[in-house]
Amino acid sequence: MNGNGNNLKIKSLDGKHIIELIFMGEIRHGPDFYYLKVDAHELYNKLVGNICVISPDSMYAAFQEWLTTDYNEGPCTRLLLLNLEEKLLFYGETAEKGFVVPHKFEGKELKYSLEFYPGIVKERILNISDIQNWVKW
Repeated sequence: MNGNGNNLKIKSLDGKHIIELIFMGEIRHGPDFYYLKVDAHELYNKLVGNICVISPDSMYAAFQEWLTTDYNEGPCTRLLLLNLEEKLLFYGETAEKGFVVPHKFEGKELKYSLEFYPGIVKERILNISDIQNWVKW
């Protein structure tokens, strides 16, 4: 999904949830970044990339959260997982000088990777049922 400077709207598979990525800017020589809106609830302090992966049961959505948009300090991203039904969020692994890239949900697992220059990729699996530190959003 590439925003090209536009807002993006994504509907969950069951049609109950609408995720909006509101264009905020572009990292110098890099990707667009957006602020996040879920079911008309604005998460102003969350800047995300244009990657959004929704679980087949429409309960979860995973994002690449940008912790800085400063070209000299970044990239610095982390996994952001939302429980859409209970309005909870979980802060996952951080990639200093790299990218957290959510790929897909399989059952109660999220497959994602950490990607670093030059071409270093570390595959990861997050077991969602093991998460203890959800936070209300």
